[in-house]
Amino acid sequence: MSEISTSPSSRCLSGSPLFFSSMQAIVEGTLKRVLPAFGEDRLLADIEAEDIETYQRARMAEKKRPSNRTVSMEIGTLRKILMHAGHWPRLRDGVHMLAEREDVGQALTPAEERLLLEECGRSISRALLPFVTLAVDTGARYDTIRTLQWERVDLQRGTIKIGKDKTAAVRGGPFRLMRAHCGRCSSGRPSSRIASRTKS
Repeated sequence: MSEISTSPSSRCLSGSPLFFSSMQAIVEGTLKRVLPAFGEDRLLADIEAEDIETYQRARMAEKKRPSNRTVSMEIGTLRKILMHAGHWPRLRDGVHMLAEREDVGQALTPAEERLLLEECGRSISRALLPFVTLAVDTGARYDTIRTLQWERVDLQRGTIKIGKDKTAAVRGGPFRLMRAHCGRCSSGRPSSRIASRTKS
C-alpha cells in the first residue's frame, strides 16, 4: 500500500510535515516537479545523492530549460524535507547546487534609472511610465503593481498599502508616481488603477 495514500508520514516525500506547513503553496509548486521525478511512494531513506544529480541533469536538459535558480529551489525544498527526516547528513557531501549568476538583480545607478524612466516616458504605452516608476521606487512585484489602485496610496505619509496588512514606503514619494501617471493622462486626473491603460 502506498505510504502517501494512507496518512502523512515523514518517511516519504509528500507526507513530510513541510508539505502541510504554512509554506504549503511554495512547497507544492516545487514538489510538482520533484515528486514525479523521485516517485511519490519512494521512501526518503532510498534517495541517494546520485538521484539528485540525475534530477539536476534531466531538468537542465529539458527543451524549455529552467534557470539554475529554479532547479536549486526545487532541490532546496527536497533538502528541507530530507533534513527534517534526518536523511540529509548522509547526502550532504554528495549534493552540489548548480552555480547561479551573481550579476542579476544588480541595482540601477541613478543615471541608469533616469535614462530608463525617460525612455518609458517616450513609450506609446500610457501604463509603462507609472508602472516602472512604482517598480523602481518600491520593488513591488508585477501583479501587485498591475492591480494597485490609488485608494491604497497615502500621499501624505509616502506609503502604499500592499495586501491586507503590508505597507511599503515609496522612495521619492508618491508625488513622483502621481506626476508619472498624470503626465500620461489627457485629463490630468489619475484613474482608479495606477497602471491604467486609459486612452485619450
